[in-house]
Amino acid sequence: MLAKLLADRFKLKLHRSSDQIPGYALQVAKGGSKLKPVADDGEDHRDTVRFTNTGMSGQGVLMRDLARFFGGKLGLIAVDETGLTGLYDFDVHWRVDTAQPAADLPGADPREPLREAAIAALESQLGLKVVSKKVTVEMLVIDHVEKPSASEN
Repeated sequence: MLAKLLADRFKLKLHRSSDQIPGYALQVAKGGSKLKPVADDGEDHRDTVRFTNTGMSGQGVLMRDLARFFGGKLGLIAVDETGLTGLYDFDVHWRVDTAQPAADLPGADPREPLREAAIAALESQLGLKVVSKKVTVEMLVIDHVEKPSASEN
């Protein structure tokens, strides 16, 4: 319904594409995953995630969603390469080193201390490592768009 509205009002035309870009892959670390699978009790436990500067917790989360959410919160493109299926509960905590001088340098990303702390905690507490690599991402490409047509009310 929304797609039809956008096509009608804005003459929007788009297509899906995929490309390889620099990003990060979530993988199982050497010691194996420490995630807790969700108990199959017939109730819906899916997809609750909370992220703060000191930790992240989730209930009923798919690994592809964890990768996307984690990456998004840290300003990274991240994909799931764990091979883990099913839903998982987790609770991970970290401490950000606010005394790192690199964050004060011109052009430095102020999220870097948080990224480093969160990535280290994921590996030590959940058995998941974050690896820098080229990743394949799906995207929507806008081929054409116009100013909206006048409302017909």
